[in-house]
Amino acid sequence: ERQARDLLDWISNHGGKLHQNDFKRLPSAYRSAKKARLLLDKLALAGYLRATKYSARNSVTEWKVVNDV
Repeated sequence: ERQARDLLDWISNHGGKLHQNDFKRLPSAYRSAKKARLLLDKLALAGYLRATKYSARNSVTEWKVVNDV
């Protein structure tokens, strides 16, 4: 829960958008794609993030902070 909130704050403070190619810029605790995607999925399900781009395999490649939450 706290890690998800920290990640959301980081994304908000860095433009409000995160692309999978930017995982390497995340704080070290969240740089692994597996860890980042788990937290991003949790935030999206809670309505804090919205998926904005998808790969050909239909996996999310970009997320945007939802401002009205």
